[in-house]
Amino acid sequence: MALSRIDALLLYCLRVVPDTRDDGELEAPSSSDWENLLEASGQHGVAPLLYHRLRTCHSDIPIPANVMGRLRQAYLENAARNMGLYHQLGKLLKLFRQDNISVIALKGAHLATAVYRDIALRPMGDIDLLVKQNALLRVQEILVEQGYNASTEYTGCAQEHLPPYYKKGSLPVEIHFHIVGPPFSLRIDVEKLFARAHMSSIQGIEILTLCPEDLLLHLCMHVSLKHTFNNGIRPLFDISQTIEHYAETLDWEQLLDRSKEWGVSRCVSLPFFFAKKFAGAPIPGQIMKQLDVYHDGFHATEHAEELLFRKATSMEPKVAKLFGSSRESVRGILLNS
Repeated sequence: MALSRIDALLLYCLRVVPDTRDDGELEAPSSSDWENLLEASGQHGVAPLLYHRLRTCHSDIPIPANVMGRLRQAYLENAARNMGLYHQLGKLLKLFRQDNISVIALKGAHLATAVYRDIALRPMGDIDLLVKQNALLRVQEILVEQGYNASTEYTGCAQEHLPPYYKKGSLPVEIHFHIVGPPFSLRIDVEKLFARAHMSSIQGIEILTLCPEDLLLHLCMHVSLKHTFNNGIRPLFDISQTIEHYAETLDWEQLLDRSKEWGVSRCVSLPFFFAKKFAGAPIPGQIMKQLDVYHDGFHATEHAEELLFRKATSMEPKVAKLFGSSRESVRGILLNS
């Protein structure tokens, strides 16, 4: 799929080292290009990151003052929002700790401060936490005691997490008891996730986080299985940033072995391919070769790329094309990967 001018401009500006192999030097954007870029950055959830990259990596690009002003506002608003989120998280963790409940921070709560190293760069819509099955009842009791109420309108898949809990003036809290739903969850031992987890300090809060290999696998499964490539390009930069951050400790062989053990090699292949192509993720070529499990006769990359940049209104047919011809084949192919 050929990228639009705005998609190409957005990717160019987001890359630490711009990729000019295909397009040469960046053509000077027009005023309408900048307006469209602002809109696209908001749709993809990367406006704060775009502001940071334009300031630190692309100081040679003449950017209209009003554009930088609006991006700066997005950056500051996200910083304030995330500061509130971590304050909220700290209160909950203190209560969980009093009951000796082990908790792993998932996705944004982990990434924003530990991986991006700037809480303003990674927008978050909720707080995602992983707890063990035997702690679910007490966790729900604590949330209710603190004034949270479970959503009564939640219609999403609850096969790996509880309905979101809401409280006025706070962000939603989503309690996970697994990192992925069935049938994939059948191969993943949550106890082992906790055993491999690292103790981290997030904004001064002591909390467990997934080990680098589990984190990357979770990010890949989230974009390919949970969202089927329909939540924009931000996950690609999550993957790229994670690889860069853990470059010295990341065990690629363990990641490959675990992806096979969990039966999710196909779920990892495409996110890695796109993270390398569009976000410049430093994934070794040999790893990409070992993950090249598609034999892309049904044009999986084209369909997934279309979903990344052209959000579809009818997802199921396109999802089926990514992995096979039917919903059942999706599960069968993935489990046998």
